[in-house]
Amino acid sequence: TQTQVEELAKHARNAARVMGDLRAIAGAGDTPNEFILINAPLRQFLHAARPRLERRSIKLTEHYADGLPRIRADVRKLSHLFTNLFAFIEAMLGYMGRGISVSSLPSDDRAAVCVRIEINGLAISQEQTAALFDPFDNHERATNEFALSLAACAAIVQESGGVISAEVQGNTCTFLMRFDSVQAVLAVESANAPAPAARAPMPVQQA
Repeated sequence: TQTQVEELAKHARNAARVMGDLRAIAGAGDTPNEFILINAPLRQFLHAARPRLERRSIKLTEHYADGLPRIRADVRKLSHLFTNLFAFIEAMLGYMGRGISVSSLPSDDRAAVCVRIEINGLAISQEQTAALFDPFDNHERATNEFALSLAACAAIVQESGGVISAEVQGNTCTFLMRFDSVQAVLAVESANAPAPAARAPMPVQQA
């Protein structure tokens, strides 16, 4: 039946997600070598996710800032990051006033690019968000299923020189990802690079 097919597909996605989580955490610290604009992979992911969200009557709104600086990231890992976050969000969403708003924007000094995901109706407490991306923390049972996936999210963002955080205000939970721009990353790397070794003076030949 269609229900059985969907259930098998769900299990297959979960298995693939776990394998991807393990690879992401094992590879934490690897420096991505792609300079990308965040809007493209974010749009692509949300375009694929929209029909699934609509079937669950979850309203999705999107806003993309123009002229964002590039970031250094792995596009495939960003897709895995978004997949993990939305798997967690969809599993935790309540059944009243559900909506997800996704936006990309520059930091005030344009040294970073931010992705903000605001979820109305997410059943999570402020206490849970404090260590949400720590796989070794004892969360409430509701988040245990996704502890590894959320840890992989943190590893992927940190690989790109960024940070990820979550906060709750009333009935709204906000995930904020901040990625340093390529210019900011390269400036830091240049400042931290060791100075070239001084060349020994050439010997002077006697006439």
